[in-house]
Amino acid sequence: MKTKQNLILTTMSIMAAVFIAALASCSENFVQVRLSVSDTQAIDFEQYDKIVYADLILESLPKDYNPEKELNIFFLTDFPKLIGKDIEHFTDKEKTGKERLESIKESVKETPDSLLITGTLIFDIKSRSKIQEVTDEEGKKERGFVEVQHWDLTLKIEMMELSSGKELFKKSYSEKLADADITNPKYNFETLFYKINNRFQKEIMSEKKMQRRYLLTR
Repeated sequence: MKTKQNLILTTMSIMAAVFIAALASCSENFVQVRLSVSDTQAIDFEQYDKIVYADLILESLPKDYNPEKELNIFFLTDFPKLIGKDIEHFTDKEKTGKERLESIKESVKETPDSLLITGTLIFDIKSRSKIQEVTDEEGKKERGFVEVQHWDLTLKIEMMELSSGKELFKKSYSEKLADADITNPKYNFETLFYKINNRFQKEIMSEKKMQRRYLLTR
């Protein structure tokens, strides 16, 4: 199948090259224009009657911080606005693996055309000491050791058609933050998650690109 597709693409490329060369040889008979062309959207969300978000599996959470609230805001408020469809929340956290998937399928059995969004969020946080300028209790500045953290955040996102079990989208995104403040894990997480979100949204949604087109003239 791939060989046949490659042959078709090669043939089309040759034909396009010949066509452009022919146009170039008679430049008085064509005009070049730039058109806005939409890419194919990664997933056609409109075809699904129900979209379900199951809480991400969280690994190696930072001390005294859980990003669940921020994740729910994105997947249940912001992302639905982006795709123009409501998203329901599946919250059974006691089940895992196949048992969890079967429980989700059971919850949407009345709506066979359903899409599942889930995945894993992995924190890798390492602490170290560094020398930098600090202010003491009297307001004097001096150089001393402070503890900082290196954050590595990975989001593994999956989208599955529940009726068939077909995997529609599976991708991993990682971002890093060096010398992060150990007292503000919420800010550290949101900084990295914002970058990951931008990359994810660009891939999942269609984007308009400018392409050259040649119009024949008389």
